[in-house]
Amino acid sequence: MEMAHAESTNLSPWARPESAILALMGPGDTPEAYQERVKDDMGQLDISVQRSRQLHNAHSPLLSLPDELLLDIIRRVRDATLESATYPRAHPWNVSVTLCRRLWGIVTGFPSLHTRLSNVGHSTEFIKRSLVRSYPLAADIHINVPSQYREDELSQWTRLLRSHGHRIEAFSLRVPDCDPFGITATGIANWPDHLTSLKSLQLHVDRNKVQNDHRLIYLKHLLSVLILASRASCLASLQIDGLLPRPRAGGIVARAVYRRLVVLYLSDIQFDFEDLADFVAILSAASTLERLVVHQANLKAFMGSPLHPFTDSRQLPLPDTLRVLEYSGSKEAEFILLEHLVPSNPDTRLVLTCTDPSKHSAAHISTALKRWMSARRSTVVEAALRIANKVPDGRIQYLTRLSLWSSHEAADTGHPPDVEYNGRLRHAESFEDMMTGPSYEHLQRLRLQVDKTAYSLLQVWKYGLDSWAPRLRDLDIRLHPTSEPRLSSEVFYFCEWLRYLNVNGKALHSLTVSSEVADALDRLEKSRLQSSDALSKGESHSDASAGPLSWREAVHNVFVTNVY
Repeated sequence: MEMAHAESTNLSPWARPESAILALMGPGDTPEAYQERVKDDMGQLDISVQRSRQLHNAHSPLLSLPDELLLDIIRRVRDATLESATYPRAHPWNVSVTLCRRLWGIVTGFPSLHTRLSNVGHSTEFIKRSLVRSYPLAADIHINVPSQYREDELSQWTRLLRSHGHRIEAFSLRVPDCDPFGITATGIANWPDHLTSLKSLQLHVDRNKVQNDHRLIYLKHLLSVLILASRASCLASLQIDGLLPRPRAGGIVARAVYRRLVVLYLSDIQFDFEDLADFVAILSAASTLERLVVHQANLKAFMGSPLHPFTDSRQLPLPDTLRVLEYSGSKEAEFILLEHLVPSNPDTRLVLTCTDPSKHSAAHISTALKRWMSARRSTVVEAALRIANKVPDGRIQYLTRLSLWSSHEAADTGHPPDVEYNGRLRHAESFEDMMTGPSYEHLQRLRLQVDKTAYSLLQVWKYGLDSWAPRLRDLDIRLHPTSEPRLSSEVFYFCEWLRYLNVNGKALHSLTVSSEVADALDRLEKSRLQSSDALSKGESHSDASAGPLSWREAVHNVFVTNVY
């Protein structure tokens, strides 16, 4: 396998196009199956040769591009390959793009192409040559499943990191879930210690492959050892996937590592009681943390349990240096923790993403948003809700984004919102379902935008907004033409609500609508509208004696605009 991935030293691009090698006959192959596979390989080889001959032509479209653009294309191919967590089916990126002499020259002649390295599809020897080729540039390295290596190969990696570790700024390691003799753990335990210029460390564990509790404890200990070995003074970013380490076991050294962190990512953590204690210890030690990202923090084990650690409404304060908390999940159990995270700094922002539209998750999110704004001691004065296109492969759900500000000045100057909630909305649900949680008693401005969807915003305006936004003064509704109201019934209640506000002394200061919405409001038959007296008394329009007030007269300032 290593030979298939080795870099060719032959300058001729015709010697081995795309390093195609005919497969050997396996022990379980029949002669017929082997001949069929050889035939397929020969066909792929012929295709590679034809592509190489076409690209060798100086007039081909690809080769007419300047080197700078070709370099960017090759870099994108490289990054797409390196971001794969498993071995790719195709050849390594440097082999796939080397179809002619010119492209081969770009791959070998630009050192920056060899600063992001991975053992996914590449041998240790190739990575070693790439580090030499890219000297003295800074490098990023990803090592996937080091348990594939024998003891001598692990030693080779140790020597490589000892020689070039001072250049490595980002290091990603997928910790092996199976290491029966502890050889891999012994070999990799001191790797981070050689990375003296390390700025970003990523440690990945596949939690679902851990077979028993003893292995779980062992892996948590290994994560702790790797983090303790990361003593680079410039280490500012730490990403942990699958399991939490044991920060309390490291004592002063562990606290020193977490104290330097500016960014912390926690992903796919299935919390138990020990994990919660470790999480609190990490937050306490991270005294300079500015960004915390929590993705799929699952507390399913505690749901319905009398030993639930949060039955007493316990609050977990975040570091007062934190600028933003980015929290995301896809099921109910992943939003329990969010309810109990409270900001210590009133300027801490929350970016929340939920891909589960169920009512169970919505209830947790509503509670979390309410507590978050309460802990900040801030009120919502401006809000914006955008309903975007349908969820991919979803027939009745739309992507939504709710933004909340506690200051008009911040919103006017383009400052990020205090709270950003990215969620989903069902076709028949009211947009108000996306705005549950915080109090809108002081809301003064509301912007509603619907992109090119079939969602009708005005169809659910029957109950108005005055019950939960009594101080609303400026309303901006931007609907895509495909979402504009087609029937008068869709705008009837909206028109009545505008007139109701006017009659009761709470008329909007400004209303911005698209020309299509304005036309639909103008087409309403006046005979259907209630009189002003009926609106103020809550009577039906059949009992009205006074004439109806038009929607334009019910608002102080009307602005009609063309959205698209």
